[in-house]
Amino acid sequence: MDTPTEQQKKKGGRPQSEVWRHYEKKPLKSAGHFSAKCNYCRTYWPRDHPNELEDHLANNCRKVPELVHSFYLGVVSAQNFGREDTFSSPENSKKRKTQVDQRELTHWFKSTNINSQKKASITRALVHTFICCGILFSIIENPFFIEFLHEMRPGYEPPTSELLSS
Repeated sequence: MDTPTEQQKKKGGRPQSEVWRHYEKKPLKSAGHFSAKCNYCRTYWPRDHPNELEDHLANNCRKVPELVHSFYLGVVSAQNFGREDTFSSPENSKKRKTQVDQRELTHWFKSTNINSQKKASITRALVHTFICCGILFSIIENPFFIEFLHEMRPGYEPPTSELLSS
């Protein structure tokens, strides 16, 4: 059973972010808030904002170890993923994210029907790639290459190697 002094030491609330391992922190007058100083470059923040501290390690600190930099670059990238497509709803005090440009279901798949213009455009790009990269035209008939093309555009039927070489 906990003694009264042990109960006083235990504080509830949100656990601190791992980012604090890379900063010196000093308590502020308001409970649970700190000022921060980077352990690597000594940059100082008068009030903690863990997202800003993570951003500093990912983008601004020139003395941070590479492993720490890479980790926080991933953290910041994950936080920022999709932000340009969202906005905060003014009538919602919790600032719930709403998608601005909701896409149609048809946006996520390609029809197997291809018009002649699109087929010609794909074939032109394919020929250009083969010529510029020195790829043999016979590759066009390789079953793995055909499978690749069908994955990219299901309705596209590639020309034969004879047609390409003429």
